[in-house]
Amino acid sequence: MDIPEFDLGLFRVLKALVRPLLVLFFAIEDNRAEALAGLEGPFVLLGNHSNWYDPFILVAESDGPLYFVATEDLFTLFPYGLFIGRLGAIPKVKFLPDLDTVKKLFAIRDAGHPVGIFPEGERNWDGRTLPFLPATLKLVRKLREPVAVVTLRGAHLSFPRWAIFPRRGKIVVDYRLIVSREEARSLSGEEVEARILAAFSHDDVEWNRGERVAFRGPFRTAGIEALLYLCPDCRGLGTIGWAMGARVRCRSCGAEHHLDMYGKLRRVGHGVAMVGSGGDGLAPPPSFADTGSWVDWQKATLPGLLEGRAVGGEGSALLVEAGMRLYRRERAGGKVRLALVSKGSLELFHDRISFAGKGESLDFPLPELAGVNVIYRNYLDFASGGQLYRLVPRSGSRCILVFLHAIRYLMKREGNETMGSEG
Repeated sequence: MDIPEFDLGLFRVLKALVRPLLVLFFAIEDNRAEALAGLEGPFVLLGNHSNWYDPFILVAESDGPLYFVATEDLFTLFPYGLFIGRLGAIPKVKFLPDLDTVKKLFAIRDAGHPVGIFPEGERNWDGRTLPFLPATLKLVRKLREPVAVVTLRGAHLSFPRWAIFPRRGKIVVDYRLIVSREEARSLSGEEVEARILAAFSHDDVEWNRGERVAFRGPFRTAGIEALLYLCPDCRGLGTIGWAMGARVRCRSCGAEHHLDMYGKLRRVGHGVAMVGSGGDGLAPPPSFADTGSWVDWQKATLPGLLEGRAVGGEGSALLVEAGMRLYRRERAGGKVRLALVSKGSLELFHDRISFAGKGESLDFPLPELAGVNVIYRNYLDFASGGQLYRLVPRSGSRCILVFLHAIRYLMKREGNETMGSEG
C-alpha cells in the first residue's frame, strides 16, 4: 500500500514560520532532543490531547516526517485542508473502525517512519486524560515498535476545548521513551499495554497546583456553556453561561463561580433557588474546585434527573434542543461533504433520538447508534443504518454535551454500549 505524501519542503517552510509563533505565544518548553536521543527508524508517538494546536506543536517539534492520524474533518477545513494532506496526515472518521487507516500505519512503519496517535481519540474537556480507545492499544501492540509518550502539560489551560479564546501561559512538552526497540521485540503485548497505561495519565489543573503558572487571556470563561450544563443550585439544565470578570453564571437562579488564572474555581454567589441550605434538612449545593469536579458531579446527577423527567408530560422527550441542522456525510470523488438533510429540533427519548424537521420526523433507535460523540465544541456525530450524520446547533453557545452524556447513560442502562471515549 502507498503511504501518504509528505512534502519535506513544505514541512521545512511551515516549521520555520509556525514553530517560532507557537513557541512565542505558548512559551513552549520541550525535552525531545534529550528524551529521544538516538531513536531512529519507525516508532510510535502517543500524545495526550487537550489543545486544538497539539498536533501542530508536535509536528513543529519533530526533525522530519511524522505521520499523524487526523480526523477526516480537518481535511475539509480552511486553511488546514490545504496542507495537512501534504504533511502525512492520515484521515479517519472518529470512533468508527477503519481498516484502511490501519493498513496505512503498517505501511508507514514498513517504510521506516514514525507515526503519531492521540489514543484518547479526541481533545479532553477538562485537562484530564480520557480513557484510551481499546483499538488503539491493540494497534500499538501489533506494530511492535518503540513507544514514546509525550505529555503536553499546560495545553488544556492554554486553550480549553470549550473555550473561545486562548490564554498565554506555558506548555511543557514532556517526551518519555517507555518501550525501547529491544523491548518492543521482547515484551509481551500485555506488558507494553501496562507501560503505556502507567505513563499516560495527566491532570492539567492538578499539575498547575505545583507549577503555579498564570494563564492570562481575555474573557476567560467565554464558551464554558459548551461544557457545563447543570446548575448546582437550582438544577437547571442548559442554564449555565459566562459573565464578565471570568465568571460562570446560572441564567436561571444567578449562582456564580469564578475561574482564576490557574484553572481553579471558587463560588462567589449562591442562587436564589438553592437546592438546600443545610439547616432545612436538604444538602447545600456543592461547590467545585475546578471544571473537572463540576463535570463529574453533573454526569453523576444527570441520570436521576432523566429518570424523573419528560418535557411535556408522560411519553414526551427527555431533552429537546430547537434550532438544529441535520447533515449526512457523503463521499464524492474521493472527498467528504456534508449534505443538509433538514432543519428542526433534536429530541431525546428513552429509546431513541428523533429529529423533527420540516414536514418529516426521523427516528434513530439508540441500540442502532454507533460512534456517538461531540465533535469540536458542540456538534453531535453518530452513525446509524450505515450512514454518518452530524447535528449542528444554530447557535454556537448551545451545549450539546448533555445529549452525549444522556445517550451514553441510556444505552448503558439498556446494555448497549456506544463506541467512543468518555466525553
